[in-house]
Amino acid sequence: MPWIPKAYKLLTIDGINLKMIPLDPNNNSYSQITSSSPPCHTTCPNGYSRTMVVKCCYSCTECQANTFAHDSTCKPCGNGTWSSAGSTECKNKTSNYLAYSNAYGITFLTISIIGLILTILVIAVYIKHANTPIVKASGGFIFVCNMVGHICCFFSVLGFLGEPTGWRCLARETVFGISFAICLSSILARSFRILSAFFISTERPSPFQKHFSLCIILIGTLIQVTICVIWVTVDPPKIRRIDTQDTHDQTDIICRSNSPYWLIGVIGYLVLLALISCLCAVKSRSLPSNFNDASEIAFSMLAFLAVWMCTIHILATEKYSLTQTVSIVIAILVSSFSCLGFLFFYKCYIMVFKPEKNTSEWIKKSVFEYCQKISGIKNMSSVTDTSESPDNSSNIKNGIRQDKSIETSNSFIEQS
Repeated sequence: MPWIPKAYKLLTIDGINLKMIPLDPNNNSYSQITSSSPPCHTTCPNGYSRTMVVKCCYSCTECQANTFAHDSTCKPCGNGTWSSAGSTECKNKTSNYLAYSNAYGITFLTISIIGLILTILVIAVYIKHANTPIVKASGGFIFVCNMVGHICCFFSVLGFLGEPTGWRCLARETVFGISFAICLSSILARSFRILSAFFISTERPSPFQKHFSLCIILIGTLIQVTICVIWVTVDPPKIRRIDTQDTHDQTDIICRSNSPYWLIGVIGYLVLLALISCLCAVKSRSLPSNFNDASEIAFSMLAFLAVWMCTIHILATEKYSLTQTVSIVIAILVSSFSCLGFLFFYKCYIMVFKPEKNTSEWIKKSVFEYCQKISGIKNMSSVTDTSESPDNSSNIKNGIRQDKSIETSNSFIEQS
C-alpha cells in the first residue's frame, strides 16, 4: 500500500486504486467530486494520448486529424501521409497528377495525337503540290519552321502527362515555350516577307529581304531560348506536393518554381510575338488574296492572345494547384489548333479541291484585279484608245504599275 497523506483517502473501486480524494476536515468524509473533475483512467483506448493527473490516474485525449497515437502520445504524420481523428497509424495520401489513364490524360493525349496527324497531312499535301504557286509562296524554309514548331507544340503536351519527375519538370514548360517561339517567329517572318515584297520594292527581292525573314526566325527563337536557360539556371522548376483544400487524403503533384513570374515571362514573350504578327497582318490586309494571309494570321493570333492572356491570369491569381497545369495544356492545344487550322486548312482545301485557283494564270489575274483596285480603274474595257485624252498619261502610269506589281508577284513566288 503506497503512502497516502493524512488529508487524502485512496478511492478504490473493484480493487483498482483510481484516485486520491481529499477528505473533508469537518466530518472526515470524501469531498464532493464535481462534474468538471477530469475522468480518471489507468489505460487509454487506441488513438488517444495519456496524460497523468496524479499517480496511477490518467486523462485520455483523442488524437487530432493528421496525427496518430504512439506510446501514449500523439505524433504528427509525415509528408505524403494522413490520418483521421483517433488513428493509431497514418495512411499514404492519394497523389493527383495528369496520368495517362485518367479522363483528362486520355482526352489530352487523344487531341494531341489528332493534332500531330493533321500536321503530317498538311505537310503531305504541300509536298504533293510542291511545284504549285501556293506552296512556292509559302516561303520554303519558313513553312518548314512553322511545321516543326507545330509538331513540337503537340509533342510538348506529353511532357505534362504522367507523374512529374526532375527532368520532366525542367523540360516540359521550356519545350512548349521554345516550340511556340519557332512557330510564331515563322508567322512573323511570313508577314514581313509579304510586306517587303509589295511595299519596300517592286523589283526582285534583295539578298537582305531574302535573309531577313530567316533572321527573324533565328533571333525570335534565340530570345526565348535565352529566357528559358536563365529560368532553369536561376530558379529551376521542382516537384511540389500541394495538399488539396477539399480533402485531407489527397495531394497534387506539380512542377513549379519558387516564383510564377518565370513562366509568365515565357508566355508574355509569346504574346508579344503574336501581337506583332497580328499588327503586320493588319498592315497587309489590302494585298491580293493569293498572297495575303492577313485574315488567317489575324484570327489565329487573336485566338492565341485570348487563350494565353486567360492563362496568364490563372497563373498569376491561382495558388499552386493541378488546375494551373490543366489550363496550360488546354491553352497549348487550343492555340496550336487555331494556328494550324487558320493558316493551312483553307490552302490545303484549295490545293486538293480547287486546283484551278492554284495556277500561275489565277495568280496573275488576282494581282491584276488588285492593281485595278489600287489604281482606281473600275472597268478596263471602258478605257478608250484616244491618245489625245487628258487621262491617257494617268492610264499609262497605272498600266506600268500593274506590270511592276505582276512582276513583283512572280518574283515573290520564285524566291522560295
